[in-house]
Amino acid sequence: MFAGTRRDKTIRNVLISARVWWFHYVMGEGSADLSPMVEWDGDGLAHTAAELVNSLEITWHMIQSTLASWTPADLGQTFPRRDTSVSHQWIIWHVIEHDLHHGGELSFALGMHGPGLLQEWEHQAPRQGILSGGQVTKGQPPLDGA
Repeated sequence: MFAGTRRDKTIRNVLISARVWWFHYVMGEGSADLSPMVEWDGDGLAHTAAELVNSLEITWHMIQSTLASWTPADLGQTFPRRDTSVSHQWIIWHVIEHDLHHGGELSFALGMHGPGLLQEWEHQAPRQGILSGGQVTKGQPPLDGA
């Protein structure tokens, strides 16, 4: 990478950590097994590609299961946050925009190194729509239409 960019594993750590922070720590969703992942943002550890892919899948499953269990009325439930409160709806949007920002950063970082690095990363997680949580075939959109 060139100066000023993050390593792709660091970006993936940030994605995982934020998902766990908001859904598990703030809203109490998901299992206690997710707790260590909140420390991945800035932990400096070189997690393996398999750990990263698995963690992205686990955290997406947590989000998907949580959303499937809520009713529209649940979106208004609030949680204290610093000097204000935030709703389920705000947290969902915040996590989405965070995934979009850092997912784009990851895509850019991998793409600027040419197809070799991107193909290597895709090989580590074949057929997985990592950021969308959907199954994909290379070059095809996720099956769920996302």
